[in-house]
Amino acid sequence: MLLKHRFLVAAISIFTGTCVHDRSGERSRDRSVHDFDDEATESDLQRPDGELASERVSGGVAVSGEAYNDPTIVTDDSASVPESLKDLAKPSRAVKRPSPPPAPTPSPVAVSPRAAPPVLAPVPTETPPAKTKKKALDLLSETSARPVHANAEERAEAPASLREALVAPALKAGRHDDNKEYNRFLAFMGQNYQFAVYAADINERLLVRALDRDGRSLPNCPVAVKSTSGTVLAQATTYADGSTQFFPAAAGPPAHDSYVVQVKCGDMIRNGQLARAGRRDNEIRFNFARKVPAPMPVDVAIVLDTTGSMQGQIDRLKQTLKAIHFQLTSLPMHPDIRFGMVAYRDHGDDYLTRVTPFTSNIESYQAMLKGLYADGGGDRPEDLQTALDKAMHQLKWRPDALRVGFIITDAPPHTDYGQQYNYLEAMKESLSRGIKWVTVGAGGLGLDGEVIYRQIAQYTMGEYVFITQGEGGDSEGGTGEASHHVGANYSTENLDQAIVRIVRRELSYLTETPKDFDTTIVAAGDKATPRDQLLAPAVAEALRQLADYSALKLGSKTLVAIVPVTSADAKYKSMAEYLTDQMALSASRNAFFKVVERDLAALTQEMKLQLSNLFDGSGTVPIGKLAGAEVLIVGKLVVKDGEAELFAKLIRVETGEILSVAKVQVTGGAGLGS
Repeated sequence: MLLKHRFLVAAISIFTGTCVHDRSGERSRDRSVHDFDDEATESDLQRPDGELASERVSGGVAVSGEAYNDPTIVTDDSASVPESLKDLAKPSRAVKRPSPPPAPTPSPVAVSPRAAPPVLAPVPTETPPAKTKKKALDLLSETSARPVHANAEERAEAPASLREALVAPALKAGRHDDNKEYNRFLAFMGQNYQFAVYAADINERLLVRALDRDGRSLPNCPVAVKSTSGTVLAQATTYADGSTQFFPAAAGPPAHDSYVVQVKCGDMIRNGQLARAGRRDNEIRFNFARKVPAPMPVDVAIVLDTTGSMQGQIDRLKQTLKAIHFQLTSLPMHPDIRFGMVAYRDHGDDYLTRVTPFTSNIESYQAMLKGLYADGGGDRPEDLQTALDKAMHQLKWRPDALRVGFIITDAPPHTDYGQQYNYLEAMKESLSRGIKWVTVGAGGLGLDGEVIYRQIAQYTMGEYVFITQGEGGDSEGGTGEASHHVGANYSTENLDQAIVRIVRRELSYLTETPKDFDTTIVAAGDKATPRDQLLAPAVAEALRQLADYSALKLGSKTLVAIVPVTSADAKYKSMAEYLTDQMALSASRNAFFKVVERDLAALTQEMKLQLSNLFDGSGTVPIGKLAGAEVLIVGKLVVKDGEAELFAKLIRVETGEILSVAKVQVTGGAGLGS
């Protein structure tokens, strides 16, 4: 059996502490965005739910069956699996898994979602390893021959002076996006809140997307969220994909049930309403076509720790900078790329920060890099907060550019210098100005640093990238590897490739074919492959994905009803029934869900509804409420030319909103028989 995953999603850590749901109350709204302008209609502002919004990009990563060791899976079948499902929990399907960890002390942030963000003193549960000044371990012997360019033609077209740089080695890095896997990130922060020195309450999140008349993203649009009385509570700027985010609980008291959102794109201003009990993802449409500058300006800032243990990362940046620049400027858009840098150390070192202004002259930037070397940093933390202050206020970011910053370090920031401008203030200002931060944890970074750098990346809608030896599973951090607690839920690439990929992805949002993570699960087999060997783990992975990617925070044992999987072809009724059973079994073993045992097929008949309509969103609210569920899982099986696809959605009963999606591709005709 071979199970592939184009974006590796697997085990998530159990969160049994106090979970705070968003304040939906009894005031469920049919619409969460209602335009106040006469020219707008409801359809302008609502996201269409009729089509599965799965993300697509080429590439895949092979995953073995062992990737399904998920601590959220309850191992005591007799206690956790409903009676109607116990006959499905056979040894071939029920893989024994470790018991979940003990519940952590609930986060002070989670106890009261209305409280202003507190400042928490760091309370380490373990003594982090002492930082050394020696060079980082070189992990690249097995990858040094890999070209930066996957395309040989691109390398051939490069100037001769660049060809050597184009095959320079780079650090192996894992990538993980906590904004995609929002529910999982909340669980991680709940378990490790003591490391969040400055904490913003992100337990509720409302997304705002600015789109043109054709549904294309509108970047660099200022957004203001106000109370109904007109008080400005938060300000933001849309990123390349047209989105930004608002955290109601972090806005502080008094409590509000709804907000006014104002978005300005070009010379037009649109107003709408965000309902706290309404949709998580809200679109604001403008009645004009997007115009992309030619060339598109892009500002890339690198905030680089240059203390003693960072020499390996500095050397590789020197080796690959020209390759990075060549790949980005060679894109069809031919963007106007500028690089800037803030090199930083710590108090008592030769320098605290060195600022290199943004420049499009790659030769002068390379000359600056050649003068950098690692030294100093006797204690473990470094003064990142001063570096962020310089990056935000001394680098001249262009207001019409795509703005991306990379923080590269192997140490947590000093938070004991009494600085007024701390990393929390930098996070808030970055979201306000539309500056996205990608945080890169280098080898030796511990959990205390991982928590802070994931905070920064998530809040500014960036990614957490970490140096890894590529063994899979979690790492506490150590020589040659950074702390990462995402299970096997990441894909690896070279560090310079990660920089190129992220900037290319941002630019792709301004094209007709945006590229993003593809979370499709591929189950490859043949007609002789047993269903339990192939489909059962694939469905289990899809259920985990639905929980991880939920746009709404899920509490422990959220009531879920499983809608029978539908198929347009009665020939595959047996396979649809099998998939339904596996969905119910997997949900019963997931700590986020508690399966409601109701015959939804009978309920839909009573209400004269078609099961297929539930997948498209019609009738989900009344069916879900009648079943006593908080969320529904609906699925559709599509078979064409001997290949099967399972589409699954997690739907919020209160509003009918799609919270997450999953897709399983079954190749080789596997599972289609009885």
